Amino acid sequence: MKLGAIRFDSDLRAIVTYLASQAAFGDVRDKFIRLQQIATLLNLDQEEDVDEFYNSSGISWKLSEQEARTVSGLRI
Repeated sequence: MKLGAIRFDSDLRAIVTYLASQAAFGDVRDKFIRLQQIATLLNLDQEEDVDEFYNSSGISWKLSEQEARTVSGLRI
């Protein structure tokens, strides 16, 4: 699963970078923030506490704390 999460993050970054380079799309990065945050959570190590990471990461979260826990529960 870890390799899948890394691949998802890499593919997502490539898509956002490409779309951001296209002037017609406007500020694409803001539209993909939730997906980027999901990718970040999926890439956390199993030992990392999601609640602690959520509260101390300094990220301006678009996901709620409950959504973050749900996403982290999807890790295998």
